[in-house]
Amino acid sequence: VYHTTVFSLVQAELPQPPTLRLGAPFSSSLKLEWAVRRADLPVLRYEIQRREHSDVNITFEWIESASLRAGPDSVFEVALITALSSFTAYQFRVRARNEAGWGEYSSPSEVFRTVPNSPLPASNVMAINTTDASVTLRWQLSPEYNPSQGNIARYTVHYQPSNASLGS
Repeated sequence: VYHTTVFSLVQAELPQPPTLRLGAPFSSSLKLEWAVRRADLPVLRYEIQRREHSDVNITFEWIESASLRAGPDSVFEVALITALSSFTAYQFRVRARNEAGWGEYSSPSEVFRTVPNSPLPASNVMAINTTDASVTLRWQLSPEYNPSQGNIARYTVHYQPSNASLGS
């Protein structure tokens, strides 16, 4: 008696790269989001790389930003990329791994920018001209002010009449 066993080999496909989108910008981090692409094998991990983006044709190297485990049965993934510089432009790319191995990196993302830090308070505030109805103020920018971290759009001056009590 002979028995015949037939095996068929199916080569599992490497995962396709997802398309990143910006979830939320912060001053030192960016939240990235992407939809999970369904495939023969579930995605096990994601690896995200970043590079600074410049408008003057400087090519920065890709560096690893995050490696994270894929959520079970997720249809949507989120990664918070931290330790970024404020008011700086970045591009990202991502690749996925399943049991067959690592897939290709995605094309570089759109340019995402972190937001500027809140400006430091002004220093040396002085009243240089006062009348019964007005006061003219002069101040200096904080010595730590760095214009490359974003322009100061406006100042807001709060005042309290001198005859008002502090507790009211």
